Amino acid sequence: MIAAALLADWHATNPHRTQTWPAYGSAPAEVMTLFLSALKSRHGSVQNYVTGALGLDTTFTSELRAVLLEEPSAPSL
Repeated sequence: MIAAALLADWHATNPHRTQTWPAYGSAPAEVMTLFLSALKSRHGSVQNYVTGALGLDTTFTSELRAVLLEEPSAPSL
């Protein structure tokens, strides 16, 4: 799970500190939906944000998509 990887990275970077945010590295679906909607309103797309605002190339978003996105689950009947 990505949250576990983020937490391990945080501990490696901050070995003498205690993580006090129990939900570090995770967000409810509703929060992510609102965030992505606002990002799309402001920048047009995630890709435009990454290439325009962050100045990164398209390879970056391709790699993020490969690592972070899951295939949609099939609807249950």
